[in-house]
Amino acid sequence: MKFLSKESIFKIPLLGWQMRMSRDIPIERGNKESAKRALDAMRDRLGRGSSVIVFPEGTRSADGSIAPFREGAFRLAIELGVDVVPLAVAGTENTLPKHSLVFRPTRASVTVLPPIPVAGLTAEDAPRLAERVRGDIGRAIGAPVSPAA
Repeated sequence: MKFLSKESIFKIPLLGWQMRMSRDIPIERGNKESAKRALDAMRDRLGRGSSVIVFPEGTRSADGSIAPFREGAFRLAIELGVDVVPLAVAGTENTLPKHSLVFRPTRASVTVLPPIPVAGLTAEDAPRLAERVRGDIGRAIGAPVSPAA
């Protein structure tokens, strides 16, 4: 499995080296060319049979709610006919506080939710697919889902 992660994480000593060696995928926020490269890299990894883990909020929540999801990964899943397997991650909110490089001990859980088939969906269905996944994850972890933008 490969992770899509912001570029700055790849600069953290040891962790960044491990991510580069694992062929994880960097993305620079706000840079359209970087987003295109990231989508191409995800397409490549998925084409080779790897799973790609995406955090579609694009950032960590400051208040525990689940913010609207970005749709790029959902559009790609539909394009490639790859089912979406939501992962509901709970208990990590205090592990690495925003603007800190200090990890704190925590107990977290990951619940693998049922796969969501994309067969028959089109790119126009990506927003609804993103909202479905967001709602499923929110219900699984008991987190509030903030209104869509």
